[in-house]
Amino acid sequence: MSRPSCGLNPFCLSLESHIRECLCNISSPCTYPPKKNITVKIGKHGYLFLIVKGVAITLKQRPDGRQIGIDCVGQGNIIGLGNILLEERNDITFYTKTEIEACCFSTKDFIDLCSKSPELSIEIIHKLSQRFSQAVSNIEHHALDNSTEKILYRIQKLSYEFMSLQKQVFSFTHEELALLAGMNRVTASRVIDNLKQSGLIICLGKGKFKINDKTNSNIY
Repeated sequence: MSRPSCGLNPFCLSLESHIRECLCNISSPCTYPPKKNITVKIGKHGYLFLIVKGVAITLKQRPDGRQIGIDCVGQGNIIGLGNILLEERNDITFYTKTEIEACCFSTKDFIDLCSKSPELSIEIIHKLSQRFSQAVSNIEHHALDNSTEKILYRIQKLSYEFMSLQKQVFSFTHEELALLAGMNRVTASRVIDNLKQSGLIICLGKGKFKINDKTNSNIY
């Protein structure tokens, strides 16, 4: 990817030009193919991955193969940010919903740059605060919602973040919604069909949904 395209994501655009230049100087471009599970090293002695283009679902996997989607992340999000100061070098796995173009940073180099730039440090604190707030919300809905509420929550969240605000409209399969909602695909498909039949969601095409505002104006 070109350096100009790398700097056009929301995270970099929130920074002054000289900070963007410093980030470019310590980054390496990387590309991942779509529809693959990618495992990378993170933590204080690992790496950070700033998404420049594309959408990924971060995963938590167990040795027996069971997994759950943690969150759906796109342009301007940094994979591995939550582990930036952890001493142990952990792995993180993400599913590439689309092809991913990213900037890869050595966590050590990134921390060194933060120590020299209060502006960058503040932006990282802001990102971490957003991530923590979103994690609390996801835990609440995963623990307390029934199956219907879980799917509604995920559709509303994805619709706001990926189906309406970006120039490119992304669709989400039943498997992907099930992964993010923490349920199997059969249950997710049954819930989605029931929601469509009851008019609680509107189908905009294959894999594209939105909450019916006329019947759900106060859901969340």
